[in-house]
Amino acid sequence: MPKYYYQEDYFLKFSPLYNQYQQVGLTNEVDTLDSLKYYKLHLHEILFSVLFYSICFYLSPIILKYLLKENYTKLKKSTKVNFDIHFVSMIQCIISNLIIMPLFQDPDLKAKRFTNYTPYAGLVSSLTIGYFIWDLIMCIFYFKLFGFGFLLHAVSSLIVFTSTLKPFLMYWIPRFLIFELSSPFVNINWFVNKLPSDFVPLKVQIINGLLLIVTFFSVRIVWGFYAAYKVIEDFCFNWEKLDLISRSLGVFVMALNIGLDILNVFWFQKMISIAIKHIRGDTKKKGSHSASKLQSIVKEKSDLKETQECSDSSTSLSSASSASSSSSNSSVSASFVKTSRNRKT
Repeated sequence: MPKYYYQEDYFLKFSPLYNQYQQVGLTNEVDTLDSLKYYKLHLHEILFSVLFYSICFYLSPIILKYLLKENYTKLKKSTKVNFDIHFVSMIQCIISNLIIMPLFQDPDLKAKRFTNYTPYAGLVSSLTIGYFIWDLIMCIFYFKLFGFGFLLHAVSSLIVFTSTLKPFLMYWIPRFLIFELSSPFVNINWFVNKLPSDFVPLKVQIINGLLLIVTFFSVRIVWGFYAAYKVIEDFCFNWEKLDLISRSLGVFVMALNIGLDILNVFWFQKMISIAIKHIRGDTKKKGSHSASKLQSIVKEKSDLKETQECSDSSTSLSSASSASSSSSNSSVSASFVKTSRNRKT
């Protein structure tokens, strides 16, 4: 059967402690003698991730200025910061969606969902931890801009993913990071709403909106609730085997999952209501345009009829009159028709 999973971490050998742990062997389970073992081993990857996203944030104004021109440069400072952070978020969600794929079919993680470890799963965990450390720094530094809600989300996410290097619930890392599948469309939608209406083609906006609704509903609502149920089921089945720390983390993870799932339902309802408003708004605009066009046609026909009646009257008058009188009436008729046409135009 083809191998659809990957377990190695090429960057692990750059850890200062790699040789030390290599001598005693890297197990695929919790090391009871050294609870910080995997944090030490993957520390350089966590730091690299923080540095990488910091550099992306630093370079984002240059890139966005090049791509968006005055649509970016004319923005106020707080909006520019929001653009920069969404730009970094776009990079992160694309990376996450790519690196989690080899984890889904990992047999070692599947064998023991709570405690097993593989170097590649440790790499994915480390890169994600690094992003949420950066995210937390941004939420603290720009607290006035983002508020308590974003700060709480950053702290909660950091706690959950930091716990995975215990190791803990590494099997579930790709199954929850798959939520990021909808994030590119969320970010594009955010950019579209902040840019001039004609900057992004309407077809692109419609396609992105449809993909956003489909992916958000699929991965965050349908899969989100199913995954939360399976996690709770796993905890109930393995509760007696877990230590106090794992139980505490388990309760926190379950509560957080349920809370985020409910929040996702709330946001999905808002998305649908906004989409319906847009559709109704477009329908009203089309209806208003059609009514205006109909009124214009009616007015045009009315003016044409009035002109025709006047022209017929002038023709009858000229037939009954003398030659000089006919010439005069023809001039008046021509003048009236011209005036009517000008009014119609």
